[in-house]
Amino acid sequence: FFFYCECFEMIMDFVLPFMGSPHWLKNPHLRARLAECLECLLPHHELQGSSGFSLKFNRERIFTEYKFRLEIIPCILNVFVNIENTGQAVEFEMKFNYRRPMFEILKYVWEMEDYRAKMIQLANHAAEHILDEIPPLFLRFVNLLVNDAIFLLDEALNYMKQIQEEQAEKPQWDDLPPNERTNRQSQYMHIGRLARYHNIMGLDNIKMLDMLTKEIAAVFTHSTMVDRIAAMLNYFLKNLVGPERKSFKVQNLEEFAFRPAE
Repeated sequence: FFFYCECFEMIMDFVLPFMGSPHWLKNPHLRARLAECLECLLPHHELQGSSGFSLKFNRERIFTEYKFRLEIIPCILNVFVNIENTGQAVEFEMKFNYRRPMFEILKYVWEMEDYRAKMIQLANHAAEHILDEIPPLFLRFVNLLVNDAIFLLDEALNYMKQIQEEQAEKPQWDDLPPNERTNRQSQYMHIGRLARYHNIMGLDNIKMLDMLTKEIAAVFTHSTMVDRIAAMLNYFLKNLVGPERKSFKVQNLEEFAFRPAE
C-alpha cells in the first residue's frame, strides 16, 4: 500500500515540473508525452497486469491527497498552449493527438471541487487581465480551444460532404476498370477515416467548451471574445440545421462518428 503511494508521488514529482515548464524541458513533444503519462494515472485508465482495487484506490488518492495536485491544472494548460508552436516540422494533426489525453485529465479533475476552483481562479485572473499585452494563460487556452473547434468541425463538415458525393457515385464504380475502382474505394475509405477523426476531435473540443462555460462566463462573454464565440456557434448551427444540412446526410452516420445533435 505505502509502496504504491510513494511510487505515485515520485511519478508526480517528476511529471509535473517537467511537463509544466519549458524552462525545465524545452522539447514540447516530450512534455506532451509526459501528459500522456499523467493520463495513465487516472483511476479509470486500464493498466495491463494491474492489481485491481488497491491500485485504483491509490490512483484516486494521488489526485485527492498529493500535496501539489492542484498544479495539474496550470501544468496541463501550459503544455496545451505550448504545443501549438513546436518550431519543428511535424504533422499539423499531431497537436490534436497530443491534446486528447489532456482533455481526459481536465475532464476527470473538473469533477472535484478544489480543481474546479483552481480553474475558475485562473479564469478570473484572465478576465481581469484580458487586455494585457501578454495574454493570461487561461485566455490563450480558450482561444486555442475555439480555434481548434472551428478548424476541426469545418474540416469534418467538408469531409462529410465529400462522403455524400462519393456515396452517390458508388453504384457507377462497378463500370470502372479494376485499378480505377480500387483507387476510388481507397480514396473513399481514406476520406472516411479523416471524417471520423475530425468529428471525434471536434466534439472533444465542443464538450470541453461546454464543460467550462457552465461555471465560467466572464472570459467567454467579454467584449473581446463574445462576438467570436457567437460567430462560431452561428456558423455551425446554420450548417447543421439550415438549408445546407442535407449536404452532410450520409449513410451510416455512426461509422464516421458524426453526431450533429450533440
